[in-house]
Amino acid sequence: MIYLDVKLKGKSYKIYNDQTYIGFLYRSDFNKLDIPTPSDFLEVSEEKYEEIRKAIIYRAFDKGVSYLADSERSAYDVSLKLRMKDFPEYAIEEAIELLYEYNYLNDRRFAESYIRSYMSSKSKSMIRKELSKRHINLPDLDELFSEVYTDEEVDEASVIEELIRKKYGGQDMSDEKVKRRAVSFLLRHGFSFEQINNYLT
Repeated sequence: MIYLDVKLKGKSYKIYNDQTYIGFLYRSDFNKLDIPTPSDFLEVSEEKYEEIRKAIIYRAFDKGVSYLADSERSAYDVSLKLRMKDFPEYAIEEAIELLYEYNYLNDRRFAESYIRSYMSSKSKSMIRKELSKRHINLPDLDELFSEVYTDEEVDEASVIEELIRKKYGGQDMSDEKVKRRAVSFLLRHGFSFEQINNYLT
């Protein structure tokens, strides 16, 4: 038998095995698992303990699916959201694997969506760094950038030109103050001095 500590917090029951956090369940979950609703202590078989863990994993999976319903996200982003919802690490890891298995998560699809979303406002370099921070490291990322930029008929020079037009349209770019502000603006969007100078000089 396995002995679990249970702490009621709001509407959920937080479960611990020898002070290790296992996750949380709701009253309805105990009914589904055919376990008496606990007060402070729960005694279960090893088989029932695994059922509890699986229930927590699938709750994390369902929550992950809901996060991905409206937009593409990275596994890193989904993991952060699941941690914020107080899911334990083992459940997050298992849920992420299931999300990949059922193609709710797809790194290449996410990267393509991210590039398309930000290619008109950020440099390739900045987009790469932001993808890397989300642990997206595709071996064919260069090829993907090329495909997307070609498909959208966009290059970084045209992005710089459009950003300047929107931000400083009508202003005198020969004015040093305006030019300095424009340079700072473009640097914040990830463009290099060389790229900026090619446009502003």
